[in-house]
Amino acid sequence: MREILPCKQANLVVSAFMVMISASAFPTDYVWWEAENPKEGNFPARSFLSPASDRERDALSGGDWLTRPTASETELKAAYEIDVPADGTYQFWTRKFGALTMRWRFDDAPWNEYEAKGRGADALPLDITEERYYAAAWFRIGDVQLRAADDIALLPDRLYYLIEGSASGGR
Repeated sequence: MREILPCKQANLVVSAFMVMISASAFPTDYVWWEAENPKEGNFPARSFLSPASDRERDALSGGDWLTRPTASETELKAAYEIDVPADGTYQFWTRKFGALTMRWRFDDAPWNEYEAKGRGADALPLDITEERYYAAAWFRIGDVQLRAADDIALLPDRLYYLIEGSASGGR
């Protein structure tokens, strides 16, 4: 693991990321990791964006996601280590709701920035609870060149509302 990066003043809900090999229409190599299970981090166990009902928990892998309070004096951090099965070009996807601007990189590559625009694919409504309405959709962030055993570094202060799922509607 090379970096743990701070999360500052944005709301944050993250559950999973996925990269798929781009070599064919039906990739056989993919990497899936859960944001609520970082290798290192100091996010709180619960916040106002934590799942509030069985329906929300059932829609999330493991019944949870990574959340943070709206304001925190503490720099919140999360770092992930992923196992890449083979060298190649992968499609980087994330499931999210709400506005998203994200800066990310794998290993020591240059930083990239992604801002979600328009509608995503395979939207999934989660719940309406106490005036909460969440609908999650997949967004393709872009292609990434990965080596077997790369690490990922994200700047969570630029992440806003990511949740889990799969690009094809099932895992």
